[in-house]
Amino acid sequence: NTVRNRNVLSTVRLGMEVLRHSGYTITREDLLVAATLLAQNLFTHGYALGKL
Repeated sequence: NTVRNRNVLSTVRLGMEVLRHSGYTITREDLLVAATLLAQNLFTHGYALGKL
């Protein structure tokens, strides 16, 4: 399985690397905003990451 053809997986991987890095602080509010934007994009466009 490669992530080369699966942009969602590579986006999740990038997010995990950001969370692992100690220089970033992500609050509960940040996660709520991100989840809200994701849901809005899915509802409006049927996809979350834009045209790839």
